[in-house]
Amino acid sequence: MGMALGLLGLVGLGGCDDGGEAPACVALGVELAVGAAVTDPDTGTQCTCLPGGVLDCRTLEDRRRSDAGRPADGAVRDAAPDAIPLPDGSLDAGLTCAAGEVRCLDDSQLLVCDDAGVPTVRLCVGSQRCVGDQCMDPDCSPGALVCRRGVRFLCAGDGFAGERRPCPAGTVCAEGGCVDPAPDVLLVVDSSASMTLTNGPFGGESACDPPDTLPTRMGRVKQAMTAMLGLPELQALRLGLMRFPQAPRLHHDCPGGHYVIEREWPMVGTEAQSLSGFALANFLPRALAVPLPLDGEDNREALAAWVDHTETFEVIEGVCPDACPGLCDGDRCLGHTQPELRPMGDTPLGRTLFLAAEYLRAVTLREGLACGVDADCGSSHYACLEGRCHDPLGPCRGRVVLVLSDGEEGEDVNAETSFFAPTVQAKRMRFGLACAGPEDCLGGSWCHAGQCVLGECVDNRRITCRAPEECPGPRGCRPIALSTVPVDGPWSLRHPDGTPAPVTVHVIDAAPGGQSAEIARWGGGAYVPVASFTPERLLALLLPLFADAKDQVLTCVEQR
Repeated sequence: MGMALGLLGLVGLGGCDDGGEAPACVALGVELAVGAAVTDPDTGTQCTCLPGGVLDCRTLEDRRRSDAGRPADGAVRDAAPDAIPLPDGSLDAGLTCAAGEVRCLDDSQLLVCDDAGVPTVRLCVGSQRCVGDQCMDPDCSPGALVCRRGVRFLCAGDGFAGERRPCPAGTVCAEGGCVDPAPDVLLVVDSSASMTLTNGPFGGESACDPPDTLPTRMGRVKQAMTAMLGLPELQALRLGLMRFPQAPRLHHDCPGGHYVIEREWPMVGTEAQSLSGFALANFLPRALAVPLPLDGEDNREALAAWVDHTETFEVIEGVCPDACPGLCDGDRCLGHTQPELRPMGDTPLGRTLFLAAEYLRAVTLREGLACGVDADCGSSHYACLEGRCHDPLGPCRGRVVLVLSDGEEGEDVNAETSFFAPTVQAKRMRFGLACAGPEDCLGGSWCHAGQCVLGECVDNRRITCRAPEECPGPRGCRPIALSTVPVDGPWSLRHPDGTPAPVTVHVIDAAPGGQSAEIARWGGGAYVPVASFTPERLLALLLPLFADAKDQVLTCVEQR
């Protein structure tokens, strides 16, 4: 209820001037025109000058009770008495703010600074509370565990986050639970014949397991990976390993060991742009050395087996000729009991990127997949909720393909005519290619005449744009189709329920000329040229990219 004028004088808030033709009021040492109001920041009491020079003052509790019946939609109130300018000479005259700044003064008052740096206090109404930079309605059920910017809290009795309940180390809070934020990182290692070269200007190394005194490029990659696998930072992500497709063979020589080039590619029509389950099961193992650890287990031992300079090909379980998972030598079933990365052949980079995308699409993207129990989702990132697989991190879950190469594409070199050109595959993973509507194009691209289109600034092609004013220089923004290869129907990486799942492509490149820079550009990732492969240099380049993949997940969670 309103306080009497006499009480107002006693507490020293002000008085009323009832002389003159246009009565005004004085409160907090400030003269108020009729309809204006001012608030005591220490007590929350608000005084409004009413017609006739009557000063009506209400405590914060009075105003909350009177507002209880009003709709509370969380919007900031602009009309007086909820918007109170802070005039010079008031108790708040010392309060300063930057132009455009918005922040809470306390749990009931929001400070808003206009473009000129003039502050205004806006009061939260009803049961709202000022949180961060806005007035909010109660948003949780008392006693429930809730997440705020990746941190877990216990919901208090007033419907707002209260006592902090931290998640265990290495996890973040999402949808009230503690979740492993590990991104998926697929490392694609160039296994072409040029990796048998040393870092010097001439010659190569023919031994299968080069000595440390004269390591080949592949040998140096293996040394870097061996050191990397011993670091605890690797536990912050799910890491898989791919190479250029190879198949096992009975014969052994150097440098190929028990492997042979595999260049029989699956038939993939551009109308489908994906592999059937049968084709994937037959062709993917030729390129995928170590899958991502979908069960949440540590797979560093499996990764280390591919880079330890040891290969064994011997009798394994199986009955020839029909039930041998390896190769038959007479009635003996032989297979790799100790695998190894071996360099040979050309550089089919684009088709290997295609297989990488197909692996991620078919095996790791599970949102909305029908399920009965968690195990049906096939990934520790997902739980079965109401019959559908669900990742509580949602679009924050990171997916990265990291290419480590010393050569240029050797087969599908023309991005104008080949669906398997590496730049086309990078665009496919990051943005999408063909489209039926705007939802089919990702990463800021848009749908035009059945193709995803992205604007690039003419004066700086690294900057994407949708309008000329977004670009530096006078030549503005140029729209370009992301693929000139004819494709039928929409294509972009998506979960089973249609949720977009873009992939970032980074490239560490030891090839002269920088041709692979375009792969990283269209993959939205980093391009890192290196003069030569050395274990120390590779390790120094790989770890920041891994850390960045993790940091991007955490930043996304904090901003949700």
